[in-house]
Amino acid sequence: MSYENKILYSIASIEDINFWALPKCGNTTIKYKLLELYNPQIINEYTSDSVDEWVHSIKLMDYITPFDAMSNGKYNFTFIRNPIDRFVSMYKDFCCTRNNIQSVHGLSIDGFIGYLENTLKDEINANIHFRKQSYFLEYFNGDIFDIDDYTSEKHNVRKMNIELNTKQEERIKYLYSDDYKYFDSVKDITTFFLQ
Repeated sequence: MSYENKILYSIASIEDINFWALPKCGNTTIKYKLLELYNPQIINEYTSDSVDEWVHSIKLMDYITPFDAMSNGKYNFTFIRNPIDRFVSMYKDFCCTRNNIQSVHGLSIDGFIGYLENTLKDEINANIHFRKQSYFLEYFNGDIFDIDDYTSEKHNVRKMNIELNTKQEERIKYLYSDDYKYFDSVKDITTFFLQ
């Protein structure tokens, strides 16, 4: 069931914590930090491989349901991201770099926004990477951090400049409008216990 939970909820559980891993919000970086802390020999085993190819493996940590996360007595935390920055990360990753999602690879910015507007009408069936942050946090109760405040080494970063115009930003803000409410709960990054 761990793989199904990963696709539906993406809540990674290791040792005494549950990381509610929101796609395009620092998952690779934070999971790497968790493994570095709780299972450092794994880091040495995979040093020759690209981090994003192994760090999400269901063999390295359990993936659980929101009910399990809220009832297992472990510390719950997540990282969120400004929806505009998250969209840019999605666009750079799936439209410009990777080609494993053929329906979006090579799309223009406007084409990708249109794709998301149509796809998210049935969000539960949408690709996990494109769902709203609010989709994953419906039952969440724990600490929330902003990944853009995290200044330690980051993994899986795409270094290319993507500029959005005002109309594109407005469409993205509308599409992901529910996600802005979580910024009222953001904790000071210096309290993040894994640093």
